[in-house]
Amino acid sequence: MQQHLERGSFLALLVAVTVAFGVLLWPFFTPILWAVVFSILFYPVSSSLTRRLGGRPLLASIITLLCVLLLVAFALFGVGTLVAKEAIDAYTHFSSQGVVNQIRSLEAHPFVASSLETLQVNPDELRLRIVEIGRTVSASIATQILTIGQNAAAFILKLIIMLYLIFIFLRNGEEMREQILKAFPLENGKARFLFARFSRTVQALFRGTLIVAMAQGLVGGILFAVAGVQSPILWGVLMALLALVPAAGPAIIWVPTGLILLLLGDTYGALVVWIGGAFLVGLLDNVLRPLLIGRDLEMSDALVMLSILGGLIAFGPSGLIIGPVISALFIATWSLFEREYREG
Repeated sequence: MQQHLERGSFLALLVAVTVAFGVLLWPFFTPILWAVVFSILFYPVSSSLTRRLGGRPLLASIITLLCVLLLVAFALFGVGTLVAKEAIDAYTHFSSQGVVNQIRSLEAHPFVASSLETLQVNPDELRLRIVEIGRTVSASIATQILTIGQNAAAFILKLIIMLYLIFIFLRNGEEMREQILKAFPLENGKARFLFARFSRTVQALFRGTLIVAMAQGLVGGILFAVAGVQSPILWGVLMALLALVPAAGPAIIWVPTGLILLLLGDTYGALVVWIGGAFLVGLLDNVLRPLLIGRDLEMSDALVMLSILGGLIAFGPSGLIIGPVISALFIATWSLFEREYREG
């Protein structure tokens, strides 16, 4: 009886301090998560550098960390600044008379005029709604990016925490992994299986989702620039974001853009957008994604889509990683249970 009481008390204490520790770290959940993600992605680079530098993990970790820092700085300050500028320009454009004249030119096209009449749509109300949506979206994008600068202190603190944790994880990755696996309340084989699934899911998501999305956004932005579309960088970033969701994709942007250019009389721009979108942007998704992902993700496109959307709704931008990881661990855990059940 005394032994059961002591064991129960210890388990209650263990749960209590674990929950308290989780509450303590929760404000830093985002930098911790991305530190783990970047560490998994760049650990092979750090290990290779360690061997090339004659077994000096400290120097290898510092060099790898500098690479991560350059990548983050380019993404946040380079691309972010350009997107904010183009979002402000887009807001100004939607507030000017020029965009109203362009919409009126579209309305004067026989096909558009006939469609509006058939659907019983008021052209004046439609014009106002398009301008309002354009201004709202562009203003929202610019505001979100500029908010990072306004909250500079909190952002810099989280960035420093993330970079420091990446350095620790890269330098002591093997030791920390073994300690976690030993402390995990599962037999060693199952714990290693779940950890390997987690690592493979993160790597597959980055290779097959983030890299492909960035490539599609880059190609889409170049196509829009060649076609003479205003704010090509902004549209490229939007296409990259849409490419993260398997069922959506950049076609939501480049297909109607080509149609608008065609109706405005810009046949060259429409052909550039449509042909480039179909053969270049589409090729990246249909050819490059399967090559990069391979069989590591072990999830259908439908489940990936639901996992990403559910993760984004529940956790914000970090849900891009959290959602699919939860789904992958769910499948892995139930496969372990099924194997145990059959063997039992």
